[in-house]
Amino acid sequence: MSDMPERLMTMSAGRALSFDFIPGGGKPEWTPEDAAMACQGLDKRRYAAFAYRWASDRSLYSTLYGALLNETAAMAERERWPTRTQAGERYLDKLVRLSLFEEHHWIVGHARIWPAIIEVSQESWDRELSRRYEGVRMILESWCTDAHSHAMRWIRETA
Repeated sequence: MSDMPERLMTMSAGRALSFDFIPGGGKPEWTPEDAAMACQGLDKRRYAAFAYRWASDRSLYSTLYGALLNETAAMAERERWPTRTQAGERYLDKLVRLSLFEEHHWIVGHARIWPAIIEVSQESWDRELSRRYEGVRMILESWCTDAHSHAMRWIRETA
């Protein structure tokens, strides 16, 4: 993981990405250089969430997808979710993919189109999946929040 900050800087420079705007948020509280340095020490899944959200690093999609699917499966087991909807559809993979899709596609009225995107009925979504989806989003959100806290702690310590 020691090359993660360097990868973030290389990727941001190579793609002319700006840290002046965070999708769904406001201006960052750090410079691009500080953000890259602040990533040191993050575990793989939190770094992947950070880079995927704030730097649009699509090269980390597989890493983030795998980590999120594993964590979602663990949550499903803990909470005793059925493996299929009442209509017989498998859904964990769909919820994880939708969660990652939502990171970069903010759509007005999204709650009504998510079922169509993941190809489940509106009834299955409303009755079974929407609450479970929120759980998946909370996992991803917690990783991003942890990464932000890590970055801010690094900035305070080096300021």
